[in-house]
Amino acid sequence: MAEGLDNEEKNANLNADKDVRRWGIDKMEKNSLPEIQPGTFSFLKLMQQLRQEVGAVEAAWGALQSTRRRDAIYDYLTAVYRTVVGWRWTGRAEEYAKRALESYGLPRHGVIEPFGVVICCSIIGAELHSRTRNKWVCILQYAEQRQVKARDLASFIKRKGGINRCGEKAQCSVKFVGALRK
Repeated sequence: MAEGLDNEEKNANLNADKDVRRWGIDKMEKNSLPEIQPGTFSFLKLMQQLRQEVGAVEAAWGALQSTRRRDAIYDYLTAVYRTVVGWRWTGRAEEYAKRALESYGLPRHGVIEPFGVVICCSIIGAELHSRTRNKWVCILQYAEQRQVKARDLASFIKRKGGINRCGEKAQCSVKFVGALRK
């Protein structure tokens, strides 16, 4: 009987490990990852993984820039959203954002906001007005507050009136949530 429980525990651990295996960390629970020390193999693997994930967002930015398709922005915002939501799942989004900034050689200023960091890292060499970036960050935070799935992000933004209207609603929502916390 004890042997049967051991097999069940092993199967449960294997299923739980699938989600965090991409980070190169073994046998961890959600939100309980160990400290990753600079210079260690885990640190280097993490930096490589972050570069790959942000690289996928960079590819979405390149696709956005190379097309005149009206809805292309949604593909880019979905890539940013999917990346940060994955980081939040681990409970280390701020740490990963800080590491991504280090990896791309970008300076840190003030509070690190993961959506903003992924946008900044993915558009290196391109000009993007800070108001546009902030609007996108607010929209993505708003979607996250509403627990929108990444695959539904484009339809969510469209239902809210498109990028600009959703941005207005998102700014109001983010300010309101911030006011509640005070």
